[in-house]
Amino acid sequence: MSFPKTRPRRGSIVRPAEGAEVDINPPGFNWWRAEGAAGYRFFLEGETGEEVHRSPWLSDPVYVPDRAFPAGVYRWRVEGPRSGGPNAGHVGADGLSAFAERS
Repeated sequence: MSFPKTRPRRGSIVRPAEGAEVDINPPGFNWWRAEGAAGYRFFLEGETGEEVHRSPWLSDPVYVPDRAFPAGVYRWRVEGPRSGGPNAGHVGADGLSAFAERS
């Protein structure tokens, strides 16, 4: 196992990486902790951009949805309002992942 030596400036996708195919459904998602974020909300969108899943507010940069999804290509993103209230700005991360069909 190895850990990255440098950390990106803002929150960014870690897993699944852009273009990845995953064999576990639902997959687990994780991203870099964003400096200044008061929490996170995870969004999953289908191929046409429609929202298919939204998480509750999360305190940690990791999430496993509570249900499986049909095989297909999905885009996922994370938003995190900065400490100081909803108008204090957001940190974000996004990626594109292909989900393998559940067996």
